[in-house]
Amino acid sequence: MQLSKFTDYAFRSLIYLAKNTDENATVDKLAENLDISIHHLKKVINKLAKTEYIVSIKGRNGGLKLGLPPSEINLGKVILITEENL
Repeated sequence: MQLSKFTDYAFRSLIYLAKNTDENATVDKLAENLDISIHHLKKVINKLAKTEYIVSIKGRNGGLKLGLPPSEINLGKVILITEENL
């Protein structure tokens, strides 16, 4: 099975957020650190923010954080969310 770039970007975003739990990340910061197009990443983050995996915090000190502890993230479920052709 070959995964789409959408799923790859979702995995990379979750890994980055898991490694950097002490700070709120922004889409711009994620895109820069992961070398991903901001426009593509916004779509990925928007989809994941509608689930329990990513929490989007608005406001001055806002940003993105993991909604679950890293050990509770099921990659199979992430694939089912991000891959539409399964």
